[in-house]
Amino acid sequence: MKVLFLAPSTQLSLHFLSGWARAFLSLGCGFKHLDPSQEEVNGLLREHGADLILTSAGEGLVYLDVDLVNEIGAKVVYAALPYNSAGASFDPQTPLAPPKEMEILSKLKHRVAWTQHEPHLHPYFYKGYKDREIPLVYLPYCADLTSEVPLVEPPFPTKDLFFIGNLGHRKKGNLEILTQLFSRLAPERVEVHGDQEWERLFGIKTQPLSHQTPWGPLYQGAAVCPNLHNWHQKSRLLQVNDRTFHIAQYGGFQLTDHPLAAKFFGPEELAIAPSAQEFVDQFFYYLEQPQLRLEMVKKARARIAKDHSYFNRIAALFAALGINQPVTWQGRTFEATPFAPGFEYPWTLGRKLKTTVETDVYLVGRAIKRGLKKFKAKRTSQP
Repeated sequence: MKVLFLAPSTQLSLHFLSGWARAFLSLGCGFKHLDPSQEEVNGLLREHGADLILTSAGEGLVYLDVDLVNEIGAKVVYAALPYNSAGASFDPQTPLAPPKEMEILSKLKHRVAWTQHEPHLHPYFYKGYKDREIPLVYLPYCADLTSEVPLVEPPFPTKDLFFIGNLGHRKKGNLEILTQLFSRLAPERVEVHGDQEWERLFGIKTQPLSHQTPWGPLYQGAAVCPNLHNWHQKSRLLQVNDRTFHIAQYGGFQLTDHPLAAKFFGPEELAIAPSAQEFVDQFFYYLEQPQLRLEMVKKARARIAKDHSYFNRIAALFAALGINQPVTWQGRTFEATPFAPGFEYPWTLGRKLKTTVETDVYLVGRAIKRGLKKFKAKRTSQP
């Protein structure tokens, strides 16, 4: 099978690309990443063809020649964004899918869209896909089994806390937790990588990490790896983030704040503390429990190997696309994971209207910022 992955060469896109690439290559597939904004994609398709084309909303679909894709029989897998007639998103920072891409998807013979967002969001916020008869598959984030690193036993953490992620969009609902943690931890026992908000608010100097960073030593080098979600992800039960899966895969002990994590891991596999005080209390409890942490990490990794790998998600995509091909790696055949319903969030009319207003206000704000930026640039360039 020939797999073509269309994505820009940005840090975020490459972060997710690497997991898909390793999984498909491990299955014996041909795999090529192409940045369609820099390279010509249709010439490559004419010359070499492709069985599967993966891309995300806003990244590669508009560069495809629809007639050519249909002619060669390629199947397109589209990482979706919300799309509906109300123009509403459940999180203002999660944009809507571009209308032009929805038109392209409608014209493709073989396509499937997928989202990591919870099923309770699909009937309203993803209704545009159903209206256009575009199949939508629920695929939560997952971990890369091919990059599993050995566990250090017994653990010898050099840090008490290790965190990777920006603070800017996480401040709401998390500052109380962070303030309490940092007030009780020695600065030299804390390591954080993210945006400049960490230094501005807490005096923690950070530096960015590459998607090629060896994560194992970093996660295993800390006693506790907090996993903090943003306010919308938690309050509206939108999703768990990718760290929910890859922290344990790299051997780190995770304490997460999202109740949805209980849908994917049992209490003996993952520590969950939804409230601020619970989070702080559990952090310092587990800080003194190295053997318990190690046992929970082992069980979490076993759960990932069974249910939450890229191989499981590929099996789900194959089933949705009607591809009758086993997903077998190292002698084991992986199946699509059946998920429990999880928590339901009551999307009343008032809440739906609120999301429409939030989205409109956010888009207007972004337009104003872009206009001001252009105006300042123009004034600066004038003699």
